[in-house]
Amino acid sequence: MPTITDDPRYKVYDELMTTARKADKLEFSLYLRKENAQAEAVRAANIGVYQKVDEVLASLMKSWSKGVKAELKAMHEANTELQKSLESIRRSKEIGEKVVDAIGQIEKVVEAAAKVLAKLA
Repeated sequence: MPTITDDPRYKVYDELMTTARKADKLEFSLYLRKENAQAEAVRAANIGVYQKVDEVLASLMKSWSKGVKAELKAMHEANTELQKSLESIRRSKEIGEKVVDAIGQIEKVVEAAAKVLAKLA
């Protein structure tokens, strides 16, 4: 019998929440380093993640369409790159470029989630 973790929407939700948690940690870390403008930029990018989380949760009430493996893979890869950016930021004093890269990875997850949600409609 299938479980909720077998549902692709759960995987989308899980990837989005992974992104949100990492972005939250990055934002907090930047605030601690007194990089308020950078932290605000991360926060702004993360709003899109939480919006997609809401959409995924809403979609649980809709029927599911197949064919979203590429988007799930893109989300996972973006989260992997986001983790690399986080680790690099923690070790670096020159963080501006790395924060921009991290925001780019967050935005990639949001874009991939939008494609998945479009297939749900």
